[in-house]
Amino acid sequence: MTSTHASSETTTDPALSPGAQAAYEQAIENLSGILAHRLRSFVSSIEGFADLLTVTLDSPDQRDMALRIFEGAAHIERILADLQHYSQRTDPVLQPIPLGRFLDDVRTMIGEEAGDRVYITAAATGELYADPLLLRQALWMVLQNALDATDASAPVLLDVARRADTLQFEVWNEGLIDEDPPEVIFQPFYTTKAQNLGVGLPLARRVVQAHGGDLWLAYTDPEEGTAFALTVPATPDAVPAALPAATSLQGEA
Repeated sequence: MTSTHASSETTTDPALSPGAQAAYEQAIENLSGILAHRLRSFVSSIEGFADLLTVTLDSPDQRDMALRIFEGAAHIERILADLQHYSQRTDPVLQPIPLGRFLDDVRTMIGEEAGDRVYITAAATGELYADPLLLRQALWMVLQNALDATDASAPVLLDVARRADTLQFEVWNEGLIDEDPPEVIFQPFYTTKAQNLGVGLPLARRVVQAHGGDLWLAYTDPEEGTAFALTVPATPDAVPAALPAATSLQGEA
């Protein structure tokens, strides 16, 4: 299943210089944090008044309508949590991790969230060099995207392979990305789902790139399905020198 269709390509605005692109992204992150903070207080007020209203209602139908208000507020809370998460950059603490242990943790995470829909194959062995918590979160965002893109019974495949001094994770599903160009899915807040804020893939890419790796759309095809490829360093030597924000625990274990 490992991709040979495409190479890594980061989506940016070609009209912006690297400095302007970074400033634009920082402005979006700052705005996201402000909106999440301000809107959360309004949602709390809605929940509070809905709670008071419920006490005064006797009719089951009226109580059901009040419950729907709570459900709607809870959905907004989840969106605001995603917005807050996107606004906060977390620098990875890189360390050598046995691949087998990391995949065991990924299986546990998948089992709790996705049941038996995700199948893992791993030809690679040895270690990877990453922040285990952040990398699991990024990988889950990609898996969640694949799960959401297909029917509840459709399988999602996760393949792990070594590529020289990097590890490549490939996530496949049977769906098709119709967007033109497909890379638009990596733009923050782009989404075709009403219940989705559209920050999962951009955030996952940001986390992976902070490791010195990358995340890209490997291919999307009506017959072959869709696959995303995610790479991270397998050794400290594979980490690019220009990663001042990443902290290394190499040699401290």
